[in-house]
Amino acid sequence: MEKEDFLRLVNNTSHFSKKFVSKSYSLMRRIRKQMEEKDWEQKDLAKALGKSEPEISKWLSGFHNLTFKSIMKLEEALGCDLIEISKVDEPRPRKERKYAISSHFDVSKSLESTSLPLNIEYSYDLN
Repeated sequence: MEKEDFLRLVNNTSHFSKKFVSKSYSLMRRIRKQMEEKDWEQKDLAKALGKSEPEISKWLSGFHNLTFKSIMKLEEALGCDLIEISKVDEPRPRKERKYAISSHFDVSKSLESTSLPLNIEYSYDLN
């Protein structure tokens, strides 16, 4: 591939694709670093995850789209956080809103008695 062809290919690649590849490779480098620290090879990671070596090889290629669940299993096996989520991203506590509903029901037909006014108050969260 000539330099001009390469530059044309890079220039025609979407921002999303570039970012996806960059983050995928960063994640794979982090996984490999953790494997090195544990003195693990792919077969060791495969055994820890209950997966085949070819599947782990595919995961570590950087082109496989790992699920969040798979990343969590990798974190568990390697004993580290691979993805950090800021506490700022935690959901805010929900505020309770109270609403009162008052109604009058005619229960005379079912109870063979006079009609009784019923005041009912409901409290529930609409968030």
